[in-house]
Amino acid sequence: METRSKIAVIGPFFNASRHVDSWLDGLSAQTYSNFKLYLVDDHSTDDTLERIQARLGGLAVLAEMLALPANSGPAAARNKAIRTALHEAAEIILLLDSDCRVEPDWLERHASFHEAHPEVAIVGGGMQGKSETAVGKADGFCSWFTAVPFSRARVPRMHLCTTNMSIRASVFERIGFFDERLATGEDVAFCRKARQAGFRLWLQPDIVALHLDRGTLGDAMLHHYRWGLHSYALALQEQGGYYGVLKRLRSRWLVMALVPPIAVANVLLVLIQYSFHAPCVWLYLPWICRLKWANAVGVYRGYVSPKLCLRKQISSSENLSAERALGGSL
Repeated sequence: METRSKIAVIGPFFNASRHVDSWLDGLSAQTYSNFKLYLVDDHSTDDTLERIQARLGGLAVLAEMLALPANSGPAAARNKAIRTALHEAAEIILLLDSDCRVEPDWLERHASFHEAHPEVAIVGGGMQGKSETAVGKADGFCSWFTAVPFSRARVPRMHLCTTNMSIRASVFERIGFFDERLATGEDVAFCRKARQAGFRLWLQPDIVALHLDRGTLGDAMLHHYRWGLHSYALALQEQGGYYGVLKRLRSRWLVMALVPPIAVANVLLVLIQYSFHAPCVWLYLPWICRLKWANAVGVYRGYVSPKLCLRKQISSSENLSAERALGGSL
């Protein structure tokens, strides 16, 4: 008889029809059985919802399909499923994005860690980027430097990644859910809030998830530009953030002058994090520099207009503004 904690695996989907089959196949092959899948369609405009519904009946695992009436972002999609899972007495919430893939023992390893370490409330695993292009590989290095696979297990100095993160139910009961106002960075805000509430976070980088990274320069630069936006805006929240020092500056020209140093500092951080475990990171330095430049421009834009981090503020007009700020590269 299964004696481990009941686990809910949360999968948000938006226009991700191409990911449905491989995502479900990976979760159906898990060696751990005491879990339930909660898939949330974030009002997709392709056939994601239909494809998921067609697969659910033939699955050998428990699964439930949820849907949002309007496109509301990954935080809202996760929250809807988490609330449903907690209502059904789930004890551990395990997050896995639609563009991630896992080995058959992935769920077993998260469950075993929580059993062995009841003092840990949130566990983040390692993230391994996958792409066939040089830009995509650089995107992986830039995106996952806080969760380098097979690096040293430790209390994280920064945040854990939302995907490949397992969270005890008690965390949500104490601090609430992901901030649905944020277009990106909800994982950063959540981890900081949990840490300030006294919960113990842990990075276990040998529990690895594979992420299908962005393969074109335009997609990757826009992604990191938006990360820059939230990096400054999060510093304005009660939890604080990496760029809180910029709040003391009253000159946008001074902050603009800091864009190159910010880009250089972030490039160095990526190189430091990966040089020992993946020295090939140096081969992708030209693309890493481009992506971190986009990130630094986003920090500046966030300083000028902090509300751009909010979901309702990011629109096609902001994409055009980003393209101009990045020199027409998008």
